[in-house]
Amino acid sequence: MRLDQQVEMSGTSRVGSVDSTVTVITVTRVLAHSVVERRDSAGTRMLAVTDSVLVSGAAKDGRLNGTPAPTAVGGLQGRRVQLRVAPDGATEVLAEEGDRLTPELRALFAQMPATLPRGVVTVGDTWVRKMDIPTAGQPGAPSAGRLKATFRLDSLTRGGELAHISMRGQLSRQRAQPDLPDGLQFTMTGFVIGTMAFDRRRGWLTDARTTLTVQSLVTPPAGHAASPMRVRMKVTQWLRAM
Repeated sequence: MRLDQQVEMSGTSRVGSVDSTVTVITVTRVLAHSVVERRDSAGTRMLAVTDSVLVSGAAKDGRLNGTPAPTAVGGLQGRRVQLRVAPDGATEVLAEEGDRLTPELRALFAQMPATLPRGVVTVGDTWVRKMDIPTAGQPGAPSAGRLKATFRLDSLTRGGELAHISMRGQLSRQRAQPDLPDGLQFTMTGFVIGTMAFDRRRGWLTDARTTLTVQSLVTPPAGHAASPMRVRMKVTQWLRAM
């Protein structure tokens, strides 16, 4: 499997009479392979191995600076994780070699949503899935947001071997952040769109493309001199079998 991801993060705040915007772009490429260990009625047990990770940064003008991100590479490359994948696509972490999986990665694996329908569907049918987005590095903390996504079976290839599925969803949160100073408000909204091709014979995604756009507003307490800060994050992913 190959995952290409680009994360564009922009923060805007007013300094005096001028709006100041800072943009950071991170590009990640991950090559990995999975081995099916066994299968039963509850799902499939798999060993996922991350073979290589390449991370680079980009300036606002788009020029890649080639600077690696040691933390990200150290937390991914060479990881061997045992997973159980349910028939509807939900994923659960069973074990990780050396127990070195970072809290962020463990939360990500453990919270992968069910993307497939639980019952029989025909072309044109839709189904809805909901999931809580975990707060990175804070097990047991309130979720960072909630995603509600609607999936649609768009078409089948000749012979029915490949199913083409589209997805649209909304992410929202509006509450005080527990670890922020009293009175500071954090509001977040966003949406996600995507398409995927599912190999019905192998029971595996062969191609998945998603774009997640999130807009956040951090508002200081009433009477505070600081200006609100607006943050925009756009995550583009392309996962495909090779």
